[in-house]
Amino acid sequence: MQYWLEVKNYRNTIFGNDEVWHLSSKYSCEISNIARVRTIDRIIIQEQADKNGVYVDLRGDGTKTYVRDIVDSVFYTEGKIYKDGNKYNNAVSNLI
Repeated sequence: MQYWLEVKNYRNTIFGNDEVWHLSSKYSCEISNIARVRTIDRIIIQEQADKNGVYVDLRGDGTKTYVRDIVDSVFYTEGKIYKDGNKYNNAVSNLI
């Protein structure tokens, strides 16, 4: 988890709080340009990470929804890869 905290710090340092939010109708949530996820009621959802990437629990039942899938649904980026090869750095600007 220490690595994930460093990634979040990197994202916040590079992008600050200048976030633009986009609705994901497929997942009934919003995602920002730095790939933070929040509910429709604007409550930020805590991100977690496993060996497959960063995920959130949108329904509160333990189901993993990977942030990358939400990004793909909003920005049509399925199949894209990361510029720096870092699958945990899911800022939209880091997609090729």
